[in-house]
Amino acid sequence: MPILTLTTDWGVCDPYVACFKGSLMMRNSSLQVIDISHEITHFDILTAAYIIKTTYDKFPKGSIHYIGLTGPENHDIEYPFLIVESDGYYFLGFDSGIFSLVLDEKQKNVFYLDARQHEDRKKLKSWY
Repeated sequence: MPILTLTTDWGVCDPYVACFKGSLMMRNSSLQVIDISHEITHFDILTAAYIIKTTYDKFPKGSIHYIGLTGPENHDIEYPFLIVESDGYYFLGFDSGIFSLVLDEKQKNVFYLDARQHEDRKKLKSWY
């Protein structure tokens, strides 16, 4: 069963997290979605990095860790959406600098994903 963890600054006082999780599960009903935190202060990549760094390797290799931090309005242009693989773990989120904080000097495979074209898997390309 695939595992996806969620670490966001979205809060829990509205239906946004539940809608996001529901849309994920509609695409893959066997997906196990685990909430790490949704109470990170907006834009606080240091706190988010600490939380992810201390939790990601407590999950099985192959787990996917989604980092959903609010960014500037043009975040998909200014900060590309990345998929980062390191030591069998996968991380998804905007390139805010958080991946280097979480993974330090560990070997990383980094891929750029045009989030606006997420349905077109051919848009996935290597990014260095």
